[in-house]
Amino acid sequence: ALDYDDGEYDGYLRGTVYTEDEHLFNPFYEIGAVYEKAGWVLHMLRHMMGDTAFFDAAKTFGANHAHSTAVTDDLKVVLEAEYGSSLDEFFDQWVYTPYRPIYSVMYEHATRPGGYKVCILLDQTQGHKVQDLSGTEIRDYYSMPIDFTVHYTDATTETFTVTNNQRLQTFQLLTTKEPDYTVLDEGSNILKVVEVQTSDEDGIPGDGDNNGTPGDNPCAGGATEDCDDNCPGIANSGQEDEDNDATGTVCDNCPVTPNGPDSGTCITGTSGTACLTNEECGTDGLCSLNQENFDLDSEGDACDSDDDNDGIPDGSDLCQFDADNDSDGDGSCGNLDNCPVHDNAGQEDTFPPGGNNIGDACECEGNFDCDEDCDGTDAATFKIDFGRSMFFSPCTSDARCNGDFDCDSDCDGTDAARFKEDFGRSIFSSPCPTCTVGDWCSYP
Repeated sequence: ALDYDDGEYDGYLRGTVYTEDEHLFNPFYEIGAVYEKAGWVLHMLRHMMGDTAFFDAAKTFGANHAHSTAVTDDLKVVLEAEYGSSLDEFFDQWVYTPYRPIYSVMYEHATRPGGYKVCILLDQTQGHKVQDLSGTEIRDYYSMPIDFTVHYTDATTETFTVTNNQRLQTFQLLTTKEPDYTVLDEGSNILKVVEVQTSDEDGIPGDGDNNGTPGDNPCAGGATEDCDDNCPGIANSGQEDEDNDATGTVCDNCPVTPNGPDSGTCITGTSGTACLTNEECGTDGLCSLNQENFDLDSEGDACDSDDDNDGIPDGSDLCQFDADNDSDGDGSCGNLDNCPVHDNAGQEDTFPPGGNNIGDACECEGNFDCDEDCDGTDAATFKIDFGRSMFFSPCTSDARCNGDFDCDSDCDGTDAARFKEDFGRSIFSSPCPTCTVGDWCSYP
C-alpha cells in the first residue's frame, strides 16, 4: 500500500474519492484520489472487515452488477450486508471527506505489579473535519480501529487493537514482557500521517490514572502511581513538588512559591497569601496561577520581584505590568489602558454603542477608506457620501452610515460637525493605532 502513498497531508491524495458535482465534467480532476486513495479505501475496508467478508462482498457486487452500471451506494449496501454493521461512518471519513488524519502519538513505558504497561497519548491534529455526502461537517476526528505493535526487549512483538473514537485519547497496553518500543499501524492499514512526540521516559505517564484526561490528576505528596506526570516534558521519576502546587519542582518557574493549577499566590492586593481566585486577594488583587510569567523570563510572576522587567521593583512600581510605565501619561497603566498610545484619562469607550474595549482615542471613526490613518482621502469620501445633498440620510441595512458618529441612525449636520472637530485640517494624516475595518453602527 505504501507504494501508492505520497505521505503528504495536502498532497496527491488530498481529494475526495467521491466525484463532486462541480467536477462531473472531469471526473478525474482529483486523479490521485480517484485511483490511489480509492485503492487505499478498499485496502482499509479489507483490513477492517476481514478477508472472508471483504472478498465475499466483492464477488456478490460483481455478480449483481455485471454488464451494468453501479453507484457508490450499491457497493456500500453489499459491503454492509457482509460486514453486518453500518459503514456510514467509514464512508463519511474516507469517501466523502478530503485529506487524511494526522496522528500525533507519544509513548511512555512504565512498570506495574506483575509486569509492564505502555501508556499511549494519541492526538488527532488534522485541520479539517469529517463530512458527509452533503458536505456537512460532522466531527473533528476519525473513528477507526488502530493497531499498536509493541516490540519487546527479547526481540518478539505483540499487536494490540484499540478503538480510537476521540480527537484526544489515551490507552494503556498491559504486558508481561519488557517493552522496547511501540509502533502505530506498523502494517500500514490506515491512510495517515504519523508524528511521534518525544516522551520524557521517566516512567510516569501523562495520563497515569488512565481516566482519559492527561494532566487532570497531577502526582502530589510523593505519589508516583495512578496519577499524572506533574512535569510531562522533563524526566522526574520521583515527582518532587516542593511547593505542592501540582507542578513538578524541575519544571516549576517558582519552585518554592505556589503558582500551579491547584494553588496560587496573590501578587497584588493581599500579596503573598495563598489563593485560587483574584477575589481572594482583595480589591484589585491578582492571583498568580498556572505558571503565569508576564515578562517571559525564568521566574514566574509569583516569585519575580520585577514582573515587567523594567528595573523598578514591584513594591515601588506604580505600573507593575507595564514596562513603559504609562507612556501616554493619562494615569492608566498599559495593561489596563484601553488606548495605551494616546492620552485618554477618562478611558471613554463609546464606539460602537456599548463599547468594544478599545478606547475612543484609538478608534478611527473618520477612517472611511479603512486604511491606517485619517486624512484628506477620508474627508473627500465623507463629502462624496454625505455632502449637503445627502444630509439627513437614514441608515438602513442596505445603506449603513460610516459617517454616523453619534450613532443616532442618520447622517446629518451633527455628524459633519463632529467630523470637522475630530479630523479638521489641523490633524489630517492622524495615524490610527487600532483601526477597525467596517461600519461603526449596525442597524436592523
